[in-house]
Amino acid sequence: MGSDGVIATISALDYLFVPIKADRLVLESTLNFATTVNDRLIRTGISNLKALCMFWNMVDRRERTVLYDIYQQGFSLLGLDCLQTRVPVRSNFTKDLSTTGGPVYRSTLFAPDAGFTKECGFDALMDEIMRTIKIV
Repeated sequence: MGSDGVIATISALDYLFVPIKADRLVLESTLNFATTVNDRLIRTGISNLKALCMFWNMVDRRERTVLYDIYQQGFSLLGLDCLQTRVPVRSNFTKDLSTTGGPVYRSTLFAPDAGFTKECGFDALMDEIMRTIKIV
């Protein structure tokens, strides 16, 4: 946040969606960032931001979901919103373009494989984001 232009860029956004991971260091850093943005930009009204919404990313399906629910209660106490959709950890996220013509996972130019999109929850995440910003 200390880099030139970061605060101005964030201030110009309407919505900010922040991925969060259930890792102590990532969680502390993300919460520090989110509370700073929420307290200094949204609550004061000095920015265009209507909302900051966190969402769980890289969720290990073997972990207890109760843990995430407890974290979300803590977020609420801090005045932070968290989407319900949880994006699971997937080894396919690390694959680039396949030379064999298989599905594309990390490309920002090509749409991801439809089955992969559904399996990893991107469709549900995008639906929830669209409802949040009231497009749907």
